Amino acid sequence: MNKLSDLSRLATKINTLERYAFLFHTTKSVNDRIDLISDELIFL
Repeated sequence: MNKLSDLSRLATKINTLERYAFLFHTTKSVNDRIDLISDELIFL
């Protein structure tokens, strides 16, 4: 059961990273990217 919860947590992290990578890739402005990183760090 412990492995299952670890996998679940890992999947959540991967989903977050994929969403973040997509947003970062589609955000052209450096200032917007900095804002995005700051927002994400608050949630981590």
